[in-house]
Amino acid sequence: MRPARFDRPRWKPAGTGWAERVVAIMIGVAVVAVANAEDDLLVDEPPPVTPLQRQTATWDFGAYFDRSVFEPEPERKISFINRANAPATAPPAETTGADAASTSLARVLRIAEEPFARIDSLGGLTEPQRRKLRLAIESDARRTADAIDPVRRKYLGMKLNQQDGAWPERMKEFRADVEACRKQLALLSSGESLFMKALPTTLAPEQHARLATETDASLDFLWRTIVARVMVQFDDVLGLDEKQHENLESLLLAERPQLPSGGRSRLTAIQLGPQLVALSLTRIEKDRLASAVSPRQENLLRSFTNTFSDLRQILEHQGLPQKER
Repeated sequence: MRPARFDRPRWKPAGTGWAERVVAIMIGVAVVAVANAEDDLLVDEPPPVTPLQRQTATWDFGAYFDRSVFEPEPERKISFINRANAPATAPPAETTGADAASTSLARVLRIAEEPFARIDSLGGLTEPQRRKLRLAIESDARRTADAIDPVRRKYLGMKLNQQDGAWPERMKEFRADVEACRKQLALLSSGESLFMKALPTTLAPEQHARLATETDASLDFLWRTIVARVMVQFDDVLGLDEKQHENLESLLLAERPQLPSGGRSRLTAIQLGPQLVALSLTRIEKDRLASAVSPRQENLLRSFTNTFSDLRQILEHQGLPQKER
């Protein structure tokens, strides 16, 4: 619940440079969020070690690869905390040698089935429809696993000490490999997958309409959540009154970007919310924004959004926002 108007902070310029300082704070928060989100999405950093451990501590790249690629964000964080100071161990027997591919396929298949489970939960699928969609899922999963397996095998059984001279270059290569593999997984719920392409010809018109309605409502809720989180920052930094808050929020809600519908990508969207809101601000016409806030606040918002012209490529690199067709 937002504070009443008389409880809101009253922001007044404190001499020259005040606006620049406010914009710097807003930009700093958003840019740091991009950097942190990019790091979090790519790979967990090895846990810190004490000086006494530093000479002998080694890290299992195979375990880091599996956790960074296959586990959703919340589970990766919990797993990382629980195992922060655990000694490195060899990869489990089932992930070595000839069994590596089968284990990767099983993990990819579980991820590929996530959008199917969402659709199936709406009800009404016949057994022939389920069989057709599952064939598409299995084909997508095998193709994705085939792309990931060669990269995954590079790190199975690999252990390296942080003091090793090869550590920086190996970690750089590792990050790039993890990012590429996570992009492969993201395609499982994109329009490029066989599963998504099969939906229009598999579902009956009323089923497809129900799915479209549910998906749009879900994305609308996601965007409302993102906007609400960012509006808290705008309230504090810009000193919006209640009417200005409502006007600006309405303008942003009307400029929903092409958000991903996949559950894992939705976590990324929330994490990069300030950047998505900034990009949506650039799409609001000058007159409409001027009618919602004061000239001072409009100038600060415009200065804020102007800094994100170079960040669109970074966000699209993360799959946010999705490129409009």
